[in-house]
This record gives sequence, C-alpha cells and structure tokens, in this order.
Amino acid sequence: MMAAARLPARSDPANSQLLRSCGAPHKRKNYLHFGSDAGGHSAAVIYTLLGTAKLNEIDPQAYLRYVLERIAYHPISRIDELLPWAVADKLRGAPALLRAA
Repeated sequence: MMAAARLPARSDPANSQLLRSCGAPHKRKNYLHFGSDAGGHSAAVIYTLLGTAKLNEIDPQAYLRYVLERIAYHPISRIDELLPWAVADKLRGAPALLRAA
C-alpha cells in the first residue's frame, strides 16, 4: 500500500472542496464530532469519497447508489474498482433516469 503524504489539509483538492461545502467557518470541523475517534474517521472517509466523486463530475448520490448495489458481492481484492475515478465514465455517460434505477 502506498504511504500517505503529510500535506496540509488545504493543499488537497478534495479537502478544499469539503471545506467549501461545509459552509461557515465555524462549521468546518463538525464532521470530526461523531461520538468517537472511529466515528470521525469513518465520516472523514465518506466525505472524502463524496468530495472525490464531485471532483470527478459524478453525482454523489448516484455514486453511492452504484457502490452500495455492488459492494456486497464485490471481491475485496478488487475494491479499487469501486473508487470514484474508476466508475466515473460509467456514471457520467448514463442518463439520469438510468442512474437512479
């Protein structure tokens, strides 16, 4: 697995997108308070996936639907196939009615 780079949060486009979507400055860290450290980590992962979907011009709701419909039967060794940039072409090319089905 690739080592994580130690960069300031604002240097990452997905994190910058997340901060912009949170609204007022006093709300920026609300996602960190999910009852525990593990809850905050899980929320950060979800927000990062949704931010990455937006950066790949995918509707976040369509992306979540796509992943949740497939993840139960998808091999864990190929989980990277469900990341936003891997499914972007499938979700961007499909009409909105087919994505919602």
